[in-house]
Amino acid sequence: MHLTRLGVFKVKNKKKYVLSSLVLSFLMLTFSPDKLSANQPNFRKLYFFQHKLLPRWTHRSRGKFFKALMNQDYRVFNRVANKYLGEEYTSKIKFKKYENLNGVLITFPTPFKSPLCYYVFIMKKGEGNYKYYTYEKTMGFTKGAVGAYCCWTASGRHRTFGIKKYKDAESFIAEFSK
Repeated sequence: MHLTRLGVFKVKNKKKYVLSSLVLSFLMLTFSPDKLSANQPNFRKLYFFQHKLLPRWTHRSRGKFFKALMNQDYRVFNRVANKYLGEEYTSKIKFKKYENLNGVLITFPTPFKSPLCYYVFIMKKGEGNYKYYTYEKTMGFTKGAVGAYCCWTASGRHRTFGIKKYKDAESFIAEFSK
């Protein structure tokens, strides 16, 4: 048995243990609650909203969510966002319709942690085929890196297309014109 009743790990490989401890300490310092301001939503709720809830709505609503966004009907989005993220944060979320790409850009306030989103772009490609793309804050391990260009598939899988150095929405949108 690898754990005792007290929850103490038996260490078989001390190098891995030390490395794991260092990584865990780094993550705890990086994501410590004292770095959050009062007007920022809870990290877990915001992550769930951006990376789970919105992709599910995109892929499972049979186009109803997409159609509402394209018709600039944000009532359901705002009602749920207010509940999860707070009214102050939700009021800073912006929408922009791109008729030429058959999609809607959602701009979130600047993310305070990785992998929260700068932007989400939801588009329709063909009949009943909806795409959910994200531009997510990176950890900054790559020099000059700002975000990761990613997507969530209909099956719930996350794909990363690359690390990017831009911050502006138009550079993100340009990814879809290529």
